[in-house]
Amino acid sequence: MKFGTFFLALGVVCGVIAGLMTFLISYNELVKHFATKDIPMKVSLKSALVSFAFFILMSLIIGLFTRHL
Repeated sequence: MKFGTFFLALGVVCGVIAGLMTFLISYNELVKHFATKDIPMKVSLKSALVSFAFFILMSLIIGLFTRHL
């Protein structure tokens, strides 16, 4: 397995875990403040996607920098 593929796989695994935890935490807090569950679901999904994308991006950047070492 190439070094870049390793970091991509690591980013996907960590991104899924981080996205799931972000969704659960934000949904649990937001559902207390709204009468319906539509708004907390949308906001929590957006937060989870941002968290997932952040971990993927950071793992790719780290993979690029460590490739030259």
